[in-house]
Amino acid sequence: MFDAVNKLCPTIAFVAHAGPLEPQAALLAASLHEYYLPGRIICRTVAPTSVWGDVSADLKALLNRLNIPLMPCENPIEISYKHGNKIGALDGLEERCLFLDTDMMLMAPFSWHYMLSGAAAAKPADVDTFSNGGGSWARVWSLFDKDVPPKRYKATVSGDLMRPYFNAGFILVEHGDDFAKTWIDCARKIDADTRIRNKRPWLDQIALPVTFASLGWEVDALGDAFNYPCHIATIGDAAPYFAHYHYPHVIAEQPKLAFRFKHLLKTYTDLGPILRRYEGWDVLMTTMEAN
Repeated sequence: MFDAVNKLCPTIAFVAHAGPLEPQAALLAASLHEYYLPGRIICRTVAPTSVWGDVSADLKALLNRLNIPLMPCENPIEISYKHGNKIGALDGLEERCLFLDTDMMLMAPFSWHYMLSGAAAAKPADVDTFSNGGGSWARVWSLFDKDVPPKRYKATVSGDLMRPYFNAGFILVEHGDDFAKTWIDCARKIDADTRIRNKRPWLDQIALPVTFASLGWEVDALGDAFNYPCHIATIGDAAPYFAHYHYPHVIAEQPKLAFRFKHLLKTYTDLGPILRRYEGWDVLMTTMEAN
């Protein structure tokens, strides 16, 4: 029984960028180390360092202390599209994986959950940004010789009824490498089609439903608890598992985020120097110390 459950527990992977995005990686790493009970976590660093830079020595030291290995990955789209770094994040990981955006915190102990036992899981998008900006799902799906799926998903913030369209900040898949290679192929094909409008920065999300369909995977549509949009919604009485805060000032504005942040700072004292040297995070640190 234990072995069967253990196989369902994914390796969590996230991307660390050198420079101003390092605080996000450090904060996520600390929150996962404390509360992701299976403990299988990988940090992907973007290669080559001649283009993207190398993460700092103190971030490397923190990750090493937390037993989180660093593994390089490449942007499979192009340098100008930084969202492309996530599209290659699961490349080479031949196991069950959970990709996370770096601007998140794990808020509560998390081992596994009955809703996350299928081939794939993701949360429907907060807002249908692709269609609302003039994007055509008919053109996207026709590229892959597939019929356009019906509007059976509801955007979790706007409430709009929409076709399959997911937030790419939390993606659970049964095989990381198969998923990554298919996501890369789909994203490249969509990106190359000049008839499809409103692709940037939504290319990663536009390619997701086509990727799942190409692999023949059913997608479990998750609720906000797995990818809570803190930048546009305040956390209520029950804290989510994963809080997607987006910006440091959001942490200061929401009591549950601020409480978790202060706890992590106190527990992982080597977080402070990493955060303090970057704009926005320095203000957050000063605000937290004053309260």
